[in-house]
Amino acid sequence: MFDAQEMPAMPGDDPVSHSMPLSAQGPQSVHLLDRLNAVFKHRRLAGTAFVFVVAVMMIQTYSTVPMYETSARLQIEDEKSTNLSNLNENNAGINYQDPTEYRKTQYSILRSRGLGKRVVRRLDLAHSSMFNGAAARPRDPISLLRDARGAAARWVRSLISKPTKTAAPEAPADENTQESGLISAFIGGIDVKPETDTRLVYVIYRHSNPQFAAAAANALVEEFAQQNLEFRVQNTQKLLEWVTTEVEKQGKTLADNEGAMAAYREANNAISLENKQNIVGQQLTSLAETATRVRTARMQSETLYNQIRNADPNVDSTDGLATVGLDSRVVAAKNALATAQTNVAGLESKGFGPEYGPLKTARTDVDNARRTLVAARRSVIQYNKLQRQADTTRSIYNSLLTQQKELTVVANSRQNNVQVIERADVPKVPYAPNPKREWLNAMMAGIVVAFGLAFGIEYLDDTVKTPEDITRRLRVPLLGLVPAIHGDRVPVLTETVPHDFGEAFRSLRTSLVFTSGSEKTRVVAVTSSQPLEGKTTTAANLALALALGGARVLLIDADMRRPGLHKTLGMENGTGLSHLLIGQARVRDAIQKTPEPNLLVITAGRTPPNPSELLASERMNSFLLNLQHGPFDWVIIDTPPVLAVTDAVILAPKVSGVVFVIGSEMTRRTHAERALETLRTSRPRALTAVLNRVDFDRNKYYYSRYYGYQYKSYYGQQETQGAA
Repeated sequence: MFDAQEMPAMPGDDPVSHSMPLSAQGPQSVHLLDRLNAVFKHRRLAGTAFVFVVAVMMIQTYSTVPMYETSARLQIEDEKSTNLSNLNENNAGINYQDPTEYRKTQYSILRSRGLGKRVVRRLDLAHSSMFNGAAARPRDPISLLRDARGAAARWVRSLISKPTKTAAPEAPADENTQESGLISAFIGGIDVKPETDTRLVYVIYRHSNPQFAAAAANALVEEFAQQNLEFRVQNTQKLLEWVTTEVEKQGKTLADNEGAMAAYREANNAISLENKQNIVGQQLTSLAETATRVRTARMQSETLYNQIRNADPNVDSTDGLATVGLDSRVVAAKNALATAQTNVAGLESKGFGPEYGPLKTARTDVDNARRTLVAARRSVIQYNKLQRQADTTRSIYNSLLTQQKELTVVANSRQNNVQVIERADVPKVPYAPNPKREWLNAMMAGIVVAFGLAFGIEYLDDTVKTPEDITRRLRVPLLGLVPAIHGDRVPVLTETVPHDFGEAFRSLRTSLVFTSGSEKTRVVAVTSSQPLEGKTTTAANLALALALGGARVLLIDADMRRPGLHKTLGMENGTGLSHLLIGQARVRDAIQKTPEPNLLVITAGRTPPNPSELLASERMNSFLLNLQHGPFDWVIIDTPPVLAVTDAVILAPKVSGVVFVIGSEMTRRTHAERALETLRTSRPRALTAVLNRVDFDRNKYYYSRYYGYQYKSYYGQQETQGAA
């Protein structure tokens, strides 16, 4: 296409400075301060969040109505401790209570609506300015939400309900609703805390009015004790009424039983049985002195009664029962029967026959004696049945009489197992809000939100930010770093530039020299994954850095779709690369000079309809081949972004190396990975990366820790002093 001799002559081949290149270090261990770097990087946002959280919490604290807390103390004993029936050792198990369950029940009663209703009426809270005032209402959020919801519901019902002429009867419902609201508001300030390993209970009340808090706590414990006593008295009275009724019933039954025994004695001439019954009655009365003896006697009597009830007077084994066999009439009848049986046996032994008169008489006596014995047994058994019934009724009657007396004593004594030990005092200082504690909580919350926000943004941010993102995640050698320049326009090295900006491109120049091989002319393509990452500015400044170092450099704008190199260098985009590739111009016509004598530029030229085809053409191949044997030491080609078009992929295998520009905190890692993967498909000879627009101030700790960037300030100060 053209001969290398068409190239203009360049100044002398000065040696290139071989200063130590800036290279990325290997993988570093993650330090705690590395995590804190995220907070430092987002310090403005984190600081704003911290101030906002602290301000909101403290505004809420200082606008909250102060709340006061006071407490009274109760002693709650088990109910059995005041039950006189427990004095009898035989009733101890009957009145057993689970102490844990009983106390939990009492704690629930202290917070119940029933007790709250008593206190509301006692303190007349419907007309109490301390309770109903705006500043005196409890600030419980749940209560406030419930009241607001109830008010809204009533308002909605009032809108949809039809007015009626008989509105007067609704007043009691309104009063009940008001009282229900007062009860809910009142019990919202109650708290119950039992004292460990004791029978004492702290009853706590919280309210915005200290006087009302003390009055409410005292009224609550007093009403609780009074209600407990009333319940006990009511229960005792009910039980006493039932026992009295049962005493009358059992007394009538006992009178009927004793009347039946008297009638039986009179009808059967059982005076001896009466005397014995008196003795037995005395014994039973003696045994009934204690419940254990009464119970034992009752069980024995019941057993004997069952035996007698089932006894058969015609069977001789009935005499084995002591009550029957030892009776005088039974003994006499048995003796008479034995005598008659002896006479019969004597006559039969002498050989008299059955028709013998005296033998017949003797046998008749035996039958009569046997009937007398059976009658005596029957009499004793019947009397004992009546006796056992009377004894059982008497035992029940005596027990009921004892219970009646005990209940009467309990009802009259008005003993209470609940006592008020300490009354509540008026609190002097509020327990909430506590400014010191709230300040600490607000600051802790602010720190948590600030750190969480910074770490969250850092976690969600998947852009390439550090050299480790390039070397470890993208797996591309790092050529160097370029600092961010504050302002609308990025300068070039021919102008006055910041010291660290110039040093960054000198470091890039040195690294490029050591990574681009030893060919006579090294052709390097510069690209990026997407627009606006600074590839054109990087290509221009890299070419200037090489030229300023004494190398002969040709800078070519191969982005023929959106050319921008001429704007960066302040040149005209006349005849350019597109004209060369379509044969409308020669190299000598396309090359433009710059203020730097070692740097020549070929702009993109007119935008063609087929840029990719031109870059893949034989003319482009011949052009690059001639450049490799031409008078230049370096050829820097600015190519379009990889993800936008395929131009850079076409040129990658035809050049000595590819410099991939990545915008710090701008290029997403997924985009960079996809662009690099696309570039690797064309098998470039060398592929390195430049991290552009690095905000060293924003990431000051990171770069000072790993890359020692404090030197930039040192050398900057030295140059300033020298200039002065």
